[in-house]
Amino acid sequence: MVRAPDGTLLHARVDGDPDAPLTAVFCHGYVMDREAWGFQRDALGEHLRLVSYDQRGHGRSDAGSLASMTIDQLGADLAAVLEQTCPDGPVVLIGHSMGGMAIMALAEQRPELVGERVAGAALVTTSAGPVNARLVIPPEIANLVLRALARMGVTRSCCHVLRHAARLLSRTRIPAHLRPGVVDFVLQLTRARPIEALLALIPEFLTHDKFAALPGLGSIPVLVVGAGRDDTIAPHDSTALAGAIPGADLAMLDDAGHMAIVEHPHRINGLLHELLDRVRNRLSALTPPGPLPA
Repeated sequence: MVRAPDGTLLHARVDGDPDAPLTAVFCHGYVMDREAWGFQRDALGEHLRLVSYDQRGHGRSDAGSLASMTIDQLGADLAAVLEQTCPDGPVVLIGHSMGGMAIMALAEQRPELVGERVAGAALVTTSAGPVNARLVIPPEIANLVLRALARMGVTRSCCHVLRHAARLLSRTRIPAHLRPGVVDFVLQLTRARPIEALLALIPEFLTHDKFAALPGLGSIPVLVVGAGRDDTIAPHDSTALAGAIPGADLAMLDDAGHMAIVEHPHRINGLLHELLDRVRNRLSALTPPGPLPA
């Protein structure tokens, strides 16, 4: 259990190799939870210490106040996760979608962590700018809708209706090549709660802008993964993200969608292994040689 700066309790899981010198911290996406990283935890855990957690309002974590449902708060939560689960040693941050935004928020708030504590980062199907702005829903209108729902007291009562509708919509947009078991796995992850906390994040996505923080990530190995069939994060958003981080590597999976981490786990895992090798090589180069033998 991790206590966020505002007192909100976040559920975290620590596994992998407890004696490994490097820790990977997984940050999941919107309406998901830490179980979304199951394929990656299985593939990376042999030589890494692993930390995964449910972001506030998701999975088993508390939501806190509606006012706390911001991308900046998610960045502060990530800092608390680092301090309380892996207070020492280098870490690699791995974020999908909203999780990648939390990493960018952390880099903006705590730039001193990048380079020493944060030794590498993977930003998977995420954006430094507004998400789904093409839907043309002004943030102020989204906020009005949220306030109206709260005043009407219908958010909790319509929760199951909204989720059922979202699942039906998701099933119509799942690429045909995916196995039914993968589809069911993705859909069962959408058990975040409460619904009003999830709705409160929508204006955040529409105004999201962390481009100013990105140059600071240029001092560490960074992997950006984009997806050609992503209806949430357009390919040009991934290209813009990678272009704003000096030295970042861009891997574009042309036949993947937004949930590339479960659609193509072997390819994602291979890219993460390559990133981890670069991080280890950099750390080895920074480590001063030991004393010469007498």
